[in-house]
Amino acid sequence: MPPRIFALSLFLVASLPLSAQVEQATILGAVTDNTGSVAGATVTVRNIGAGECRATRTGDRGNYQAQALNIGVYEVSVEHAGFRKETVSGIAIGVNQMACIDVKLEVGAVTQELTVKADAPLVQTDDATVSQLINQRDIRELPIPANRNIFHLALMGAGVSPGPPSTVTTSGFGPGFGIAAFGQKVHNNWIILDGAPLRPAIHGAVRMRPSVEALQEFKVEAGFYQADLGTESGAQIISAIRPGTNEFHGTLFEFLRNDVVDARNFFEDPTQPKRRLRRNNFGAVVSGRILRDKLFFTTNYEGYIERSSIQAFAVYPTYAMKQGDLTAPFFHVGGNLNNPLTPIKDALNGGAPFPNNQIPASRISPQSQKLLQFFPEPNLGTAFTGSNDYTGQTIGNTDESSNMWNNITVMTINPPFRPALRIQSDRHTSWTNRPRFEF
Repeated sequence: MPPRIFALSLFLVASLPLSAQVEQATILGAVTDNTGSVAGATVTVRNIGAGECRATRTGDRGNYQAQALNIGVYEVSVEHAGFRKETVSGIAIGVNQMACIDVKLEVGAVTQELTVKADAPLVQTDDATVSQLINQRDIRELPIPANRNIFHLALMGAGVSPGPPSTVTTSGFGPGFGIAAFGQKVHNNWIILDGAPLRPAIHGAVRMRPSVEALQEFKVEAGFYQADLGTESGAQIISAIRPGTNEFHGTLFEFLRNDVVDARNFFEDPTQPKRRLRRNNFGAVVSGRILRDKLFFTTNYEGYIERSSIQAFAVYPTYAMKQGDLTAPFFHVGGNLNNPLTPIKDALNGGAPFPNNQIPASRISPQSQKLLQFFPEPNLGTAFTGSNDYTGQTIGNTDESSNMWNNITVMTINPPFRPALRIQSDRHTSWTNRPRFEF
């Protein structure tokens, strides 16, 4: 039975300051007027896509803070007696971001309202984090090599460089790929998806990675990061799945590689068939609402199937050797036919050498004779030298599938508390057949 990897995570998340997850964001700021800070003003933070609202009041110094916000586009509205309502819209926040939105109130009637479009901050000034945000546009448009491992894009982060080639048991980035952050080892990275770690403590292997189309964005933090991170000394990679909203969105994809449409390798024998390659990477992502402003979903499935072959080399005995004739140049001293033979000794005859290095057929077991029938004849060179004397194409099969049902969020309508329930189920199945020669 192929190895199967199953992960099931259930998160109960209350949208209160103490329950914030690292992939969630914070909007904070100060409310002022012409004379200074405004205390007791009502601040409402609203997720435009999902309709979620968070209400709070400014403190004695006019400061406010809304934590544990899902990624998305928000608007901030401020109301206070004797002032007109101020609204700042178009505030796009990403994973683990702190967005500072200061609001200045103008004297006027409460029924009056002024809406301002938010400007994207060029520099993050609310903490000393050194980070690189890989947004949805980057994920969608930048080329991702090999098996579309999304974490290849982590190399865009500050202080991050390709690490030494690795295997899945020593790195979280798949065979042959690793990243090193500020000189740390490739397995000293911490990877988080929707607040949950994607890798165990042993070897740092990532047993599941999200589909490229299902990921909204992720952030790479290295060198300096907040106190709630730092499980590993390398990069902190914080990722978030595309959240469901009141609008339905879907993606259907198929990436195909086939040797029929591929050019022949320059070094291949033109008289032989091209190397076999059948690669299908396919899947779908669907997100939307179940109940408007209350219940949302995102579901994703991705499959990866590959049938491939490579040109490989091996050492097989010649027909004469299968008959017990061990007089090829390889068995002469120094590989020279003019030198004496290296004797093949008979352990059942006191260690006496076989005459002329010929092993009688009666001394070759029936089991070995049956097994030797499956050995191909050498197709490189004419004499056995102990080096590669056979070349052929291997057959390798890989089947992987991953599906997740996640980001179900339920919100009550009674302010100021808006508890949320998030259910996430991830399943990843993978098996690989060992390569073998095709005769």
